[in-house]
Amino acid sequence: MGFPDGFSILRARFIVLMNYVVIEWHLRIKEVIDETVLDSRARFMSRTQQCFAIKPGTDGLLDVARQIFCATSEGTCLSLQ
Repeated sequence: MGFPDGFSILRARFIVLMNYVVIEWHLRIKEVIDETVLDSRARFMSRTQQCFAIKPGTDGLLDVARQIFCATSEGTCLSLQ
């Protein structure tokens, strides 16, 4: 019967394609994520670290958000001193 053989070939092609897609995703994630950022259990620190885990230059809006966050944090610290 021809159907099972054709199905096997189609399934094999699908598996190869999915492996390629997963590899591409993995490579893209490695390009974007900064692995030097540490994980934290404190909620605020965890959210802050997530913001900085994406490498600069990946997303312009995120870069602007980081600058605003840093300026706001620095201003808050200075006003508390």
